[in-house]
Amino acid sequence: MPVQSRLASDRRCATVFAIMLLLIGCESNAGPATQDVTRLSGMAQPSRIPFPDSTTTGTHGALTVFSGPPVFRTANAVIENVEIRASSVQVAADNITFRNVKFVYTGGVDESLL
Repeated sequence: MPVQSRLASDRRCATVFAIMLLLIGCESNAGPATQDVTRLSGMAQPSRIPFPDSTTTGTHGALTVFSGPPVFRTANAVIENVEIRASSVQVAADNITFRNVKFVYTGGVDESLL
């Protein structure tokens, strides 16, 4: 492998390693790759990334059960603070946002897949 290709490969590996360390919250002195990731991400303390927990994931507060068929055809709609109980959901428009929504699958189970 030519020296330039080897250096590029080593730099990519160092960058991937630095990103992995950022994701698991470890501190590292991995050198330029870590500095590049910090610069590109704009994070002041990349080693302080919290893991998802009950305060950052899942629904919060009271949810209203969604009534009507779960078919969304209005572009730029925001669906929020609801529980959708269905065997399928159809999103037939652009830019639909689901915020603080709990999806409950009510369909059957294909036991041949188990």
